[in-house]
Amino acid sequence: MNNQKEGLKVVLFSGGRGTGSISDALLKYPDIELTMLVNAYDDGKSTGLLRRFIPGMLGPSDIRKVVSSLLKHRPDRTSQALCYLIEYRLPDGIKTAEAMSLIDQLIHWHIEQETDHEILRAKEQLSLSQLRDISRYLTAFLHHYQTAIKENPWFTFADNSLGNLFFAGCFLLSGNDFNQAITNFCDFAEVGQRVVNVTHGENLVLTGIKEDGRFLANEATVQGPQDPTRIEEIFLHPNYVDAQTIEFKKGKNARIEFLRESETLPHLNPVADKLLREADIIIYGPGTQHSSLYPSYLTLGIAEAINSNTRAEKIFIANIARDVDILAENASTLVKGFTWYMSRKETLVVDHDKLVTRFFFQKPDAANAGANYLPFIAGEFEFPLEKVVWIDLEGDMGKHSGGRTVSELLIIVEEQLRKRIRHVPHKVSIVVPVLNEKRTIQKVLQNLRDVQFSDLGLEKEIIVIDGGSTDDSVSMLHNEPGIRFYELNGKKGRGMALRYGIEKARGEIIVFFPSDGEYMAQDISRVVSPLINQEFPVVFGSRAFRSDLSGTLQRVYGNRGALFTMSKYGGMLMSVMTLLIYQRYIGDPLTSIKGFNARVFRDMEFRRAGVDFDMELIAKVARAKYSILEVPVNYKARTVKEGKKITVGDGVKCLITLMRFANYSNPASLLLEARKALTREQRA
Repeated sequence: MNNQKEGLKVVLFSGGRGTGSISDALLKYPDIELTMLVNAYDDGKSTGLLRRFIPGMLGPSDIRKVVSSLLKHRPDRTSQALCYLIEYRLPDGIKTAEAMSLIDQLIHWHIEQETDHEILRAKEQLSLSQLRDISRYLTAFLHHYQTAIKENPWFTFADNSLGNLFFAGCFLLSGNDFNQAITNFCDFAEVGQRVVNVTHGENLVLTGIKEDGRFLANEATVQGPQDPTRIEEIFLHPNYVDAQTIEFKKGKNARIEFLRESETLPHLNPVADKLLREADIIIYGPGTQHSSLYPSYLTLGIAEAINSNTRAEKIFIANIARDVDILAENASTLVKGFTWYMSRKETLVVDHDKLVTRFFFQKPDAANAGANYLPFIAGEFEFPLEKVVWIDLEGDMGKHSGGRTVSELLIIVEEQLRKRIRHVPHKVSIVVPVLNEKRTIQKVLQNLRDVQFSDLGLEKEIIVIDGGSTDDSVSMLHNEPGIRFYELNGKKGRGMALRYGIEKARGEIIVFFPSDGEYMAQDISRVVSPLINQEFPVVFGSRAFRSDLSGTLQRVYGNRGALFTMSKYGGMLMSVMTLLIYQRYIGDPLTSIKGFNARVFRDMEFRRAGVDFDMELIAKVARAKYSILEVPVNYKARTVKEGKKITVGDGVKCLITLMRFANYSNPASLLLEARKALTREQRA
């Protein structure tokens, strides 16, 4: 009898959009059951007005944002239309009469509309039940509005999102039970019960105090624009705190004492309690720490639930860039804040080792030095460095690459939980080595930019590594858009460039592609397709299927007999040797277009720096028992006069390298080596 669970249960502490790329990546995995825990203390301009207008209601903005993120992953027109409506914001200067007219037309959805407003066009794509629910929600809200506006004439529809108004009506129809309203709203959006409020739903107000004693009166000021002075402490109160009362308290310590005395901590939602105790993975996500995350950790019972789950992997993912509320922080102080609030400001004894099993910190890429990175300072870190994963996790500047982050996380989970996961690729990294290719490089890069994988649900990055060009290649590459460019000092060779590209690649699929113009960029899709489907971990684009070998070599080398002979028969000899030594017949071992599942490289270290790197790679892939698929690609060889670089010496090196690694066996896991290297580097 198989008692194995259907999927991994993942609980993600989230804000609105701070964890968006990570949750987006997790949602692609069929083996993962994702639930996002949020607090609802948001109190921004329009949200704050809505909270005050409906007493007892928390802020719905983060709920709305998470639901929208779930909807956008569903390709059907109904989900996309509902996502658009939920996120639609009424114009800042809208008049009440105009807003009421639009709301009235959404309420009376069954009556033919005379106007052609964009939101009315979107509603035509909704299901009948969703149209009826929107009508019910807005009707309930208007009933409240007509009564409440008399005593609260300051309320305005300006800049309110329709989703917040929908949720407000849902809240009123749910008996003013905020958590029940979340359940009902998720049912309305048909996204499943993936969004859970951390607390029972107590209507609390978030405040804060800065190191210089300045008072932050609400969530909007806590997460709003800040100067570099640190936020020393946040608080939760049952009502808004009068700023004038705080002004009478002289000195920071007196203010903190007053705010602590009047603080009320919420209780853990029983649904959240059960999720945390049963989770396989708990992720403390990045985001606006002092509003989206730290307040959640203050919840009564949350640390106890997490500590009780001794088998889960618990991952702390720090911000990549400094957010507005952490301008003076680093990764270590962020963790200190996390543990301090988890201990409920040191009023609870918690085992910090049971709170977190791994920390993910950003190791900045020198090519993106402009980002305002949150630094990791090992000397200030109070946990063992062996728990730190310190790598490049960046996607867009200052934001996580969700795919890379989740892939790294799941590799650790597989090791610890001994459970295999069907991995999902998110990005293709195209690695382009360059050496004196000013004649072809711009055209090649343009062709690569034209290649798209969006229909396959994949992003793309182009990584260009110059191995020591002495022509104008480098100056041209500095001006090329849409690439990540690196220079290797000195003439390093093709192999060294490819090795550096592997190190810098953020994709789950890595493709080598040359800069000489001999291959066609559109053939990359042939190589990538079997990797997406996980049919093969390694795919070579072979010229052997389509080329007239003798005719091609005659055109390339002309009367250079040694090169002609070496190229024709040397290639055949390499194919035979791979079969005899490694039990893998490869028809075109020196092809310059190769694709890999990035996980292939985790257990490999490379030594060769020249063209013979390809032979080392083949040897180690074969010894690791990875299967290799060859697919046909187009090829138009250039002549020696046009820049063909391979020499007889290169061919001899390739043959020697094939034999040299005949007795190769896999070293220890790269993950373990990376952790050891991190420890050595940070302690040095």
